[in-house]
Amino acid sequence: MADNLEAANELERAMRHLGLKGVQGLTNVAGRELSDASFSPFWAKAEELGALVDHDGCALSIFYPGLSAFQLATRQSVFR
Repeated sequence: MADNLEAANELERAMRHLGLKGVQGLTNVAGRELSDASFSPFWAKAEELGALVDHDGCALSIFYPGLSAFQLATRQSVFR
């Protein structure tokens, strides 16, 4: 997400053309938190598309409420 407009375009391509439901990323980019105003183009596109945006596995707990904090922290497979 170093280039926020390009990230927004890639999100749209991934969802509309590849059929993905969203993206996963880190909690910051080059030291900037995701709440930084510079990420507004990306967040606007994510909202428009209804994208699931997961950072560091947090959204997985919504879909798999039985996951332990350890599994989330270590990214242990839940699909065994």
